[in-house]
Amino acid sequence: IYVNNGFWDTYRTVWPAYSLLYPEVAAEISDGFVQQYRDGGWVARWSSPGYADLMTGTSSDVAFADAYVKGVKLPDPLGAYDAAVKNATVLPPSSAVGRKGLDTSTFLGYTSTNTGESVSWGLEGLINDFGIGTMAAKLAKDPATPENRRPQLEEESKYFLERSTHYGNLFNPKVGFFQGRAADGSFPTDFDPEAWGGDYTESNGWNFAFHAPHDGNGLANLYGGRDALAKKLDTFFSTPETATKPGGYGGTIHEMLEARDVRMGQLGQSNQVSHHIAYMYDWTGQQWKTAEKVREIMRRLYVGSEIGQGYPGDEDNGEMSAWYVLSSLGIYPLQVGSPNWAIGSPKFEQVTVKRTQGDLVVNAPGNSEKNIYVQGVTVNGQKHKSVSIDQSEIAGPTTVDFAMGDKPSDFGARAQDAPPSVTQGTEAPKPLKDATGPGRGTATATDLASGQDARALFDNTSRTSATFTSATPTVGFALSGTGQRATWYTITSGPKAGDPSAWRLEGSKDGGATWQTLDTRTGQVFPWRVQTRPFEIAHTNTFTTYRLVVTATVGGAAANLSEIELLTDGSKSENTGIKVSAAQAFETAEDASWTGTVATFSGGVGQGQDPSATASATIAWGDGTTSEGAIAAGDLGSFTVRGTHTWSKPGPYQPKVTVTAGGGSGSALGAATVHQASAPAYAAGFDSVCFGNVGDSVPCDGDRAGLSREALAAAGGVPGKLLTVPGTELRFSMPGIPVGQQDNATGAGQTLPVTLAPGATQLSLIGTATQKNQDTTATVRFTDGSTTSYRVQYGDWCGSPQFGNVVALEMAFRLNGTGTDSCRAKLFATAPLTVPAGKTVESITLPTQTGDPATAGRIHVFAVADNGSALGVTAGDDATATAGQAADIALGRAEGGVPAAGGYTARVEWGDGTVTEDAPVTAGPDGTASVKGSHTWAAPGAYTVRVLVSDSRSDVLSTLTVTVG
Repeated sequence: IYVNNGFWDTYRTVWPAYSLLYPEVAAEISDGFVQQYRDGGWVARWSSPGYADLMTGTSSDVAFADAYVKGVKLPDPLGAYDAAVKNATVLPPSSAVGRKGLDTSTFLGYTSTNTGESVSWGLEGLINDFGIGTMAAKLAKDPATPENRRPQLEEESKYFLERSTHYGNLFNPKVGFFQGRAADGSFPTDFDPEAWGGDYTESNGWNFAFHAPHDGNGLANLYGGRDALAKKLDTFFSTPETATKPGGYGGTIHEMLEARDVRMGQLGQSNQVSHHIAYMYDWTGQQWKTAEKVREIMRRLYVGSEIGQGYPGDEDNGEMSAWYVLSSLGIYPLQVGSPNWAIGSPKFEQVTVKRTQGDLVVNAPGNSEKNIYVQGVTVNGQKHKSVSIDQSEIAGPTTVDFAMGDKPSDFGARAQDAPPSVTQGTEAPKPLKDATGPGRGTATATDLASGQDARALFDNTSRTSATFTSATPTVGFALSGTGQRATWYTITSGPKAGDPSAWRLEGSKDGGATWQTLDTRTGQVFPWRVQTRPFEIAHTNTFTTYRLVVTATVGGAAANLSEIELLTDGSKSENTGIKVSAAQAFETAEDASWTGTVATFSGGVGQGQDPSATASATIAWGDGTTSEGAIAAGDLGSFTVRGTHTWSKPGPYQPKVTVTAGGGSGSALGAATVHQASAPAYAAGFDSVCFGNVGDSVPCDGDRAGLSREALAAAGGVPGKLLTVPGTELRFSMPGIPVGQQDNATGAGQTLPVTLAPGATQLSLIGTATQKNQDTTATVRFTDGSTTSYRVQYGDWCGSPQFGNVVALEMAFRLNGTGTDSCRAKLFATAPLTVPAGKTVESITLPTQTGDPATAGRIHVFAVADNGSALGVTAGDDATATAGQAADIALGRAEGGVPAAGGYTARVEWGDGTVTEDAPVTAGPDGTASVKGSHTWAAPGAYTVRVLVSDSRSDVLSTLTVTVG
């Protein structure tokens, strides 16, 4: 087994250099890392020596693929491939392995800003997908590959190569750069490509502007053609890096200073992420500019003999040296994961590389500091017009002759001279899109188990799932507004047994009256839990409704699925009229500003028309107020409606969105739950601010890292919502603290007054540790004056549970400076304290920690959990009513928790789009309370009534159905 390799550093040049110079060593080392997969289930992203949550991308995928397609005889190529496919398709169990953001990026088509350093994770992932695609294609033809694996390899090759073109989903044409993109499809309004950090790892928007070297022709087309890409590169190299825009980092990092000292515009040659950029001119027909930049780098940046000189930045596992060695030979692995070498400008008149497979001789007579321009190339005496050399041409004894000159030539100027590319022609890539998803239609399913929802299979995340009662369910999706021609579909296995092994995909043009079979599969296997597998549709056409008919599962178990996609390029779509669909239900807190997508619609706006000029949207927020919605174009002929609102009272609300377009109109009712923002008594001991909004600088750790309110809400931690610590009976709610105010207690010796729920026998502190694991002791005081010690111990917020901790909430990213990073920050529940029988907890006195918080770290306590009688709400029985007549409805019964001085409170929305109102609560002699209300429905139908009941600390939502005749 081999260890200690940072693949983010090394995949770009070190691994290709191994393959070219030492193929036997490359084979042995790569198999050593594949052994990690065999033994531990994953290849480490940054082996040091085991798994570590460092850097972005699972770049062993493309590193090993590159070796294989370059002819290295890997001992276990299928094992290397399987390890890569697992990285690319399986929801990882922790942040130390796999790809971050994969739970949603597969289905959105990009890594959203819910993942820190999202642009880096997204674009690096697509480079790795390219390598997986090329490796699969070669494996499918490899004589050593078992026959039964070939069809799947061919199918997966097409899928991953297509997926590698999804970089366009992160490109914002309004600013001309790759940007972080929210899950709702929106881009940030404020953008400076020179600002570092945030969505970019150790770099900025400029250095990620060319981060699709595997598809240079597609990238050029995205910018408007070869000349446009050349102009973009020219601007890049002429825009100075001043190291004065730390952006999301909040302060200058050493990579910024090193990039400034390169003095080649924005080029951060001092760091790996920029190493390919000088070679991107090869895609533009201006290879001579690559020659200029590469020779300048070698001439100016690799000089000096003193300590600290000789390299423009960190050596980083051999990456800096490998770049120099390969560039000195006049070639570079611009398209890692392919057998292609891009041509640069050799440094020496003659070089002989002694290799076991035969010498590589590079001749460049007349080469000098002036004669840097390539006039022509021959390989083994054969004229070579392309600016790309295939590995097969230099695999054995090889002589490469460069003709050099002091002026630019037309070498490589023709379009056909460019390196091979995934995208052909002059059009930008058109990535496949998922036709399903929230707001795109209606999900249905048969044989759903109790409490399961078919919408979980189309909600753009593999973290949700649906369980069925049989092995033969049918799952359907009726598209809203447009029919689509799906060409691929994916199925994601569930978190437990019940994988489908056989099924039919069917389509209907008439709403399900008749069906056509589009694809049939048998004998299928999902090797891992929560794995996404792609399938190409055998018979395609445009349909308005699709369904997956499962005919068997593995072992006959009840089916369990996480997600289904229907992928289309949008061609041959059919407009079926304006249809408005509500966005996913969402949660927020009272008095907190919320911004997001409330609905989507399709139809009513012609292709190419400006939706803001031809359509309008009005949002009635369910509290008696209205506002205009902002309309923006989405995917596949759909449009989003966004709004901003602040609710002044807690409760369930039904925002109604009405869209007028093309002479027609439509509306939809959404669902929002607004939780109460209460601050418990122990908040008086809070002395630190850790939570902020994205863009805020919140130095929770004493340095520059903090926690995101957006990420907390996405993790289900909206203030006021009653939560349960997983695997326990401990319950808590996050306090409602306004932005910028102290929201947690550090170890400063303060005393926190605590009131546990009635009957509590255990308590736990919800918190985390900064800088490193923290092991402290607090003092718990009881109302009788006695005390006991309590170990308050937390694992580091970016790490794994320690000291018997349980992860209470895990957030997708962390604030860092004014940006974000990819740490999946965690709030832990401490190992619980058992309250002695007959005693009542009065307060908890935290320890006094010393040392600089920026280095020594601190505990951070956010909430108190206990196993007492939590607020419980039993929904009322389903009821009936008559349209146009007032009906008295028993809405439910509340008990437990810690009622406020005035008792429980309740708010109700009646399911018909009317304004949310207070619901009368009547206390009973047994401590419970009944919730009732009266309402008049205007029209017959089945209405889902939602009721939010609150005590002094938290609230609980319940629902019932009223059928109106």
